[in-house]
Amino acid sequence: MTTELIETAANAHAKEVLGEEQFNDPTFETAKDSIIDDFKAGVEWCKEQNGKDLVSFGNYLLSKKRRESLQYDEGVRGIPNLGVVYDADLENWKQSLNH
Repeated sequence: MTTELIETAANAHAKEVLGEEQFNDPTFETAKDSIIDDFKAGVEWCKEQNGKDLVSFGNYLLSKKRRESLQYDEGVRGIPNLGVVYDADLENWKQSLNH
């Protein structure tokens, strides 16, 4: 992936997470930058992983266990946002590998 493509995808992701209004609102600049940085870190992490690990992590993201954990951490609109990958998801997945 080129740097430009990653930057475009990171911005699109931030816009999707925040919504158009908040994405363009300067008071949300810190949140927007954090989402973009997390996305880029995720891309770098993916580059370092092998296919088996990526499939395993993808399966965790789609798991019932994750859906149930997000029921207690409701998204911005009052429902769990299953389309967002949180920092905790990566840590929870790593822990699940050890059990």
